[in-house]
Amino acid sequence: MSIPETDDGVAGPKAGHTVECVALSADQV
Repeated sequence: MSIPETDDGVAGPKAGHTVECVALSADQV
């Protein structure tokens, strides 16, 4: 889970799985 990376929102697109990261982040928030 890249939740800490997604928290910034910058690591999401860099990781290559922005959709998954964003979805997880949005779900948590």
